[in-house]
Amino acid sequence: MVYALDISNVDPIEHDLLFERFMHPLRHEPPDIDLDIDRRRRDEVRDYVYQKYGAENVACVGTINTYMARGAIRDIGKALQIPQELISEACEGIHYLSASQLLEYADSRPELKNSDIYRKPELAEFFKLCAAIDGFPKHMSVHLGGLLIGDGRLSDMVPLEWSSGGDIISQYDKDDVENLGIVKMDLLALPTLTVIEDTLNSVKKNQGIDIDLGKIDRNDPKAFAMLRDGKSIGTFQLESPAQREMAGRLLPDRFEDIIVSISLVRPGPLKSNMDKVYLPRRHGKEQVTYLHPKLQNALGETLGVILYQEQVLEVAHDLAGMSYAEADGFRRAMTHDRTEEEMEKMRDSFISSATRNGVSRSIVRKVFEQMAAFAAYGFCKAHAAAYAELAYQTLWLKCHYPAEFTAALLSNQPMGYYPPRVLVADARRLGVKISPLDINKSFGNYTVEDGAIRVSLRQLKGMSEETLESILSERAKGEFTSVRDFVLRTNTSQSIIENLIKVGAFDSFAARNELLLELPKLMNLKRKIGKGTRPLFEDIRPELSSMPSVTCDGRKANMLVERELLSLDLSAHPLDFFTFDDGFTWMKDLKLINTGKTVKIAGSVIRYQTPPTRNGNRVVYVIMEDGTGVADITVFGDVQEKCGQVLFREGWLTVKGKIQRRGPKALSIIAEELSPLSVC
Repeated sequence: MVYALDISNVDPIEHDLLFERFMHPLRHEPPDIDLDIDRRRRDEVRDYVYQKYGAENVACVGTINTYMARGAIRDIGKALQIPQELISEACEGIHYLSASQLLEYADSRPELKNSDIYRKPELAEFFKLCAAIDGFPKHMSVHLGGLLIGDGRLSDMVPLEWSSGGDIISQYDKDDVENLGIVKMDLLALPTLTVIEDTLNSVKKNQGIDIDLGKIDRNDPKAFAMLRDGKSIGTFQLESPAQREMAGRLLPDRFEDIIVSISLVRPGPLKSNMDKVYLPRRHGKEQVTYLHPKLQNALGETLGVILYQEQVLEVAHDLAGMSYAEADGFRRAMTHDRTEEEMEKMRDSFISSATRNGVSRSIVRKVFEQMAAFAAYGFCKAHAAAYAELAYQTLWLKCHYPAEFTAALLSNQPMGYYPPRVLVADARRLGVKISPLDINKSFGNYTVEDGAIRVSLRQLKGMSEETLESILSERAKGEFTSVRDFVLRTNTSQSIIENLIKVGAFDSFAARNELLLELPKLMNLKRKIGKGTRPLFEDIRPELSSMPSVTCDGRKANMLVERELLSLDLSAHPLDFFTFDDGFTWMKDLKLINTGKTVKIAGSVIRYQTPPTRNGNRVVYVIMEDGTGVADITVFGDVQEKCGQVLFREGWLTVKGKIQRRGPKALSIIAEELSPLSVC
């Protein structure tokens, strides 16, 4: 339906998607509708819904934020007037922990157990109070995209309240609302759509090429080579460490592989070892087998592995003779927690139906056990196919138009896994030049000039929309000819002008030192003019004898300023000034090191992650960068015990560990030692 209405470009016939996965006569509740919308136009669509159905019949879905450990410590501490330094110390090192777990893990988690604050007698009652409010409602907020649409006044159906932002929201959350049968539609602002639109417009403007993404080669060799090499930073759904590793293991070379990859890299499939069954078959290391010939129709595309939810429907239909509607009810029943008695009834029913269909009882039992194991973890192929469309579009654009794509990506931050400085470094590795901020050439967003990306004015710390509008509107009348001209023509504060000078936005006029010394006199001149007391002549040149008191020269000084004011590494990277011994390896060279070899690396931490694992043991993944590349570090329990005080606290690390390859191009480091690194 959504394909026929041109809401989605995912062809259900091409991808063998099942209508009954979402709607059928036996399903009484309405389908869950998610619409991804260009971030800039989301409010426009929302306003249309209000106008179409009536403001009294539409409201935002409320979501209840509850207390976790950090929030409980901060709010209880504030109420009890606990000193701020103690609150900060108690919060340090906590990584996604519930309040009730805090004292339990304070003696066992490596990053917490060496901290004395949790064992101070005078704070014992304080931490008990924190644990007591675990999971309590903290405040109501607006769901990211959910809208309720009633067939009458919503105030007659659900309790409503005003949000702090002025929206009317339901006091029931999304689950409560669905139980009432009220239509809920998610209008989600997806920045990826904005990035794609900006990229297409930029390519058309700079290169005169009008790209129709519906007609691009969906199996482009260059794009897939980039994906296999792990160069997918910035792309939709393919940039996470787990996805980059999967690309190095799967070695995708066709569009359908992206659907598979998106479906495999989910907590459920990974915990149930689907990848360890599928990948050896994919690479011809294990034979593709089917428990019964009737399964080949349903499982042929995934080499005998139940990977998609739709395949559970097809297996139940082909093997047990169920209608697709009955099969979806069967799938949904299997995905929910069931008692042993309920599962036994489902098993008997399935076996009875399949044996009447000519399948032996022993085979049917095995099939049912596989379905029971995989049904709860399988991913909806329709969702994966929709994600894959956007994922491939971003991959293709990055491959063929890296400057325009990265400029669009930088203009729409925050989004994705990686901060702007990492995106800039990644673009440079693809051969894209980065031009510094320039008061006469930079715009509000990042732009592309002669193949190079120009840093935007918005990237400057403290730049407000009002100041930006003042600068751009005045520049439209004519370029600025000097700092004096800029000061007198725009409504820009002295602190912002100082920052602009420090990052080199006025380098075309004079040296930064000279401009910084000149600025106070220029601001004084502007104030006098504003009061109508402008002198006929005024010498605003700085005294040369005073110039050495201000210094902005040198790559290191510029780098520090750029990090502070732009959050970018343009002139240099902090590690460029760090003295390494011969044992350290730059991240760009890790691919040259043999598997099992010990290496030492250093870099800044991009992110810590602790995803669920199959055996329940915590594994910490650390994403790091050193300016030359990105490295993925795996920290197992023994190293967590040894280096616990470093985890989740340090922004810069040195890591010693062994090279691991889980596939031809899937490289990571198994950490043996972690230590803090001081770079500045």
